[in-house]
Amino acid sequence: MIVLDVRLPDQNGVAVTSSLTRRLPNVAILILSSLHESTTAWAALQAGARGYLVKTSPLDVIVRGIHTVASGQILVDKDVADALRKDARTETDSRWSPREQQMLELLAIGASTAEMARRLHLSEKTVRNYASALYAKIGASSRSEAVLIARATQREQY
Repeated sequence: MIVLDVRLPDQNGVAVTSSLTRRLPNVAILILSSLHESTTAWAALQAGARGYLVKTSPLDVIVRGIHTVASGQILVDKDVADALRKDARTETDSRWSPREQQMLELLAIGASTAEMARRLHLSEKTVRNYASALYAKIGASSRSEAVLIARATQREQY
């Protein structure tokens, strides 16, 4: 588990995150930053960080964040997540077909492949095929990343 600042004396924390996750794919990195910018958070998450919190967060939130990220879950500061959601909605909502929107909604609530198949009245293989195409379309390299992106694109807060 690594807690990393975005602004480092010699390097950018996003670049360090990218380098670390290439060498250690299972490393859990939580970015702790003074920046509330969705672009910085998105870059960090794209680089492989599993979490992004701002330094002004209460200590108990930071401690819980460390435990959350260390346990393999993804965590993003609420204000930053709201900004990501707004950015994604503005830029991408018109790109989703009705089926893709359904898939995004189910991903956002953490539905399993079996649950998605049941709710959409599809086979699990068909859901996996739709999911693979959707991951490519949204630029997700894993289900966890797809869930994060899906949550950022939803109008409701889950």
